[in-house]
Amino acid sequence: MSHRSRKYQPPAQTAHAGGIRLLPYALPIILGWTVALGGSLLWNQFRQLRETREFALIASRASFDKDISYRRWNASLGGVYAQVTATSQPNPYLSQTPERDVSTPSGRQLTLINPAYMLRQVYDLTNSESKIRGHITSANPLRPENAPDAWEAEVLKGFEAGGIEAHTTLELSGEPYLRLMRPLVVEADCLKCHGAQGYQVGQIRGGISVSMPLTAWLTEGRTHLTLLWLSHGLVWLLGMAGIVLGLHRVRYHLREQQRAERALRHSEANMRGLAAAVPIGIFQADARGRIVYVNERWCEIAGMTAGQSVGDGWFQRVHPEDLERVLATWDQMVESVGKLFLEYRFRTAQGTVTWVSGRAIPIEAEGAGVTGYLGAIEDITEIKLATENLTRERALVEGINRILQQAMKCETDEELGLACLDVCEHLTGSEFGFIGELNAAGRMDTIAVSNSGWAACRMPASDVPLLLRNMEVRGLLGKALSDGQSVIANDVESHPDRLGAPVGHPSIARFLGVPMKQAGRIMGMIVLANKQSAYDEADRKTAEVLGAAILETLQRKRIDVQIKRSETRYKALFDNMNSGVAVYEAQADGMDFIVKNANRAVERIEKVQREDILGRSMVEAFPAVRDLGLLDVFQRVWRTGTPEHLTKRLAVDGEGEVWRDYYFYRVPWGDVVAIYDDVTERVRAQEELRNANEFLEHVLNSSPDAIGMVNHRGKFTRWNKVAVEMFGYGFEELKDQSFYELYADKNQMDLLLGRLREQGYVRRYEVDMRRKDGSVFPGSLSIRLLRDRSGEVTGSICVARDATETRKRMAQLNEVNKHLQAEILERERVEEALQGTNEKLKSLVLEYGQHNQEITLLNEMSDLLQACLDCEEAHKAIARFLPRLFPEDTGAMYMVNKNQLTAVASWGETLISEPVFAPDTCWALRRGEVHEVGRDRPGLPCKHLVAELEGATLCIPLTAQGNTLGLLFIQVDREHTLDVWEQPTASVSEAKQRLAVTVAKQISLSVANLQLRDRLRRQAPRDPLTGIYNRRYLDDTL
Repeated sequence: MSHRSRKYQPPAQTAHAGGIRLLPYALPIILGWTVALGGSLLWNQFRQLRETREFALIASRASFDKDISYRRWNASLGGVYAQVTATSQPNPYLSQTPERDVSTPSGRQLTLINPAYMLRQVYDLTNSESKIRGHITSANPLRPENAPDAWEAEVLKGFEAGGIEAHTTLELSGEPYLRLMRPLVVEADCLKCHGAQGYQVGQIRGGISVSMPLTAWLTEGRTHLTLLWLSHGLVWLLGMAGIVLGLHRVRYHLREQQRAERALRHSEANMRGLAAAVPIGIFQADARGRIVYVNERWCEIAGMTAGQSVGDGWFQRVHPEDLERVLATWDQMVESVGKLFLEYRFRTAQGTVTWVSGRAIPIEAEGAGVTGYLGAIEDITEIKLATENLTRERALVEGINRILQQAMKCETDEELGLACLDVCEHLTGSEFGFIGELNAAGRMDTIAVSNSGWAACRMPASDVPLLLRNMEVRGLLGKALSDGQSVIANDVESHPDRLGAPVGHPSIARFLGVPMKQAGRIMGMIVLANKQSAYDEADRKTAEVLGAAILETLQRKRIDVQIKRSETRYKALFDNMNSGVAVYEAQADGMDFIVKNANRAVERIEKVQREDILGRSMVEAFPAVRDLGLLDVFQRVWRTGTPEHLTKRLAVDGEGEVWRDYYFYRVPWGDVVAIYDDVTERVRAQEELRNANEFLEHVLNSSPDAIGMVNHRGKFTRWNKVAVEMFGYGFEELKDQSFYELYADKNQMDLLLGRLREQGYVRRYEVDMRRKDGSVFPGSLSIRLLRDRSGEVTGSICVARDATETRKRMAQLNEVNKHLQAEILERERVEEALQGTNEKLKSLVLEYGQHNQEITLLNEMSDLLQACLDCEEAHKAIARFLPRLFPEDTGAMYMVNKNQLTAVASWGETLISEPVFAPDTCWALRRGEVHEVGRDRPGLPCKHLVAELEGATLCIPLTAQGNTLGLLFIQVDREHTLDVWEQPTASVSEAKQRLAVTVAKQISLSVANLQLRDRLRRQAPRDPLTGIYNRRYLDDTL
């Protein structure tokens, strides 16, 4: 259709309108008037017949809609009950339906009336009372009487091909009838009775035909035809009179008509030019709704030419999913002569989909009614896509929020994974899926599998663990992980990377695999499968965003679990520390402090109850802090934030003088923490050590000989006053010097050192020595090597004497030789006494260190045992600490199990005790006390020993509350002492025996607590969390 204005060329005779003869034109006008009126009569007669048929068709549709409404009402109620009568007998086709027939309390018999049975009874009633006939039919009927006739069978085939209505006219019993039939679509309520026939919602199950008699309509139509003939005859006469009168006015109006025609053509040209220039599609339809004109923009939007759109051709480009809706709305507009506003889609021949917003309004001509429709369409594809993206993003945000909410509720990774999978499947429309993470070996460990996936799984139970843990990543999963990108496979069978699925694995038709990444590193995967439609980029983006959220949520959940565990562990550590720890909150700008928290050690050290001091003022809870000056320390630490450490001596009632070691610091949130220990024993030991050192120093300085001590590197560590006078060196000058500098003759020095290394000591060895001023004098040296417990040399002590006078007075010395010998012996005894004192001091220090280490290990073991949930965990914890507490020994821990003692933990080399034995074979269990047997401690050996030992054995019963729980067995090959002068013995030392008894008591209490906790848990009739009675209550009740 051309949009350009054509130049109007009027007929030649109109140029001389003033000279036109009217008679030659009168005859064609009269003939035309007669033909037109005759045509109008014929058209109105045809229209009358068509309207008669349309009215009957509308009545038939109303009857059909009424039947459908009755049917849906009945189906929505699941059927209705009616009293059993001669016409309402029980439906034999509902014999399998529960409660088809019921009785009322008054004895009335009721039967279930389903939708089909109700319609059949309604049709039987209307067929007997009126001539309107109804029939429900199906190609696969349950009731033979519902089988279709020939016309109905043909229409049912048309319905299966997409038809929505069929009607025809025919004679029934000699009368004309209009027969209408529409499809009966399967709805959800229909499946209650017809589900066994294999129908699904949305299928065509059959149809309902309505036969409407036309006799009354045709009679009324003939009356209208008679009136039409009379009215047209009268109009013809009036028209003839009007023609005669009108011809006289033609001459006047002819010129006006020419000018009007020129203006109209010009206006039409402008309108078509405007239609071609506007950015929206414009169309025009006739009164029947058939397209007669479209502009170029409309053609661009619809993807078709103007010729293809004419009539109903434009429906070919309407999207199939929108076609039925567009047709119904368009027909409704034409039938109601109303306006149209509709959003729908065009799909071009290339498959491009365009969303449009269409509007149309009727065109009314003055005096002629509606002559057509004018409308426009606008491309809204971008708006629709933006709306869909916004909807998808909103759903994605809601899904992420749901994941975060579930993270706070879920206890395990699997529960959280299932919640995340549910969100993924919902947003992508997937049937099932799973979430997995990569382990250290690069294999896949499954976190969660959706419930629908488990329901579809038919794999053998023995093969399932192979897919849940340490799964080898291959095929489509391997492709996604190796490429680091998502994989979409909408035809899995033909995908080149497909490897197939294990036997019994759910069938996978469509696949979406999305790697979960963190900082560019692949941590796991989300796999979704079997979406009803194909996976697209939107699904991929959704899954990738959800994957990042799921990974972040899982990691945060695990961190929260670790934090909770750490909090529990640190709280247990806080409560079980040997050191007293108290937390204080400043009040009144640091003038006072409130006790916020305190551990159990505070109760032990301060002899108070924690409940009595929490929340109280520090000065009220501990009045001595002000007198000791500790309040000032608290205030300084709180104001400056600088930690302070000090040791205080105080008097305690009943304990005398005690020493406390305090450490104060301020935490970031402003509280002040005080850590303190009772260090009375340590201070006393230090005091004793200081006194011993002072005594040693006094002995050294009181000796008439030069005495010096060197370490294992040959550097001086001690130097008495006589040595300063003899050699001229002060201690500060020698403390970093080697003793080699004091020897004048290096050869003599080498001989002396050789004998010293060989014998471990030298006595009165004469060698030339050198003073600070360089003078040489003869010296007499007595040296002894100092060794540690392992025999390693730690230094030496040397007694030197100037032998100058000795040589000069040799004669005199010979005379008093006996006296000198005695003096020398006395001095040697002093030297040995000094060396013994030094060794004992070292032994005390070592023993103190070992004792502290044992206490630390006992505290660690106690903390770990208190955190154990059952005895099995406790056995493992004990097995870790026993080798560290008794590293030089061999032993085992036995627990009573069914009147037998079974080894649950052992350490060391070769255990000489049986792994399982009866309680009466052990003397310790029979006597109820510690039993020791050794070479140096004779006694009866226990019968559970399978070999003899040259050392000693120690059996300690594990008892708690009068019950025997087990046995701690220790075998000692050789007992080493801390005293280097004592020889190893074949018996258990008193210190080790005390340690073993302490360990046994700790283990007994911990195991007894765990067993008691387990018994209480099993004996409790109610669940402690939910308050619901448990199985024990049921067993006790039964």
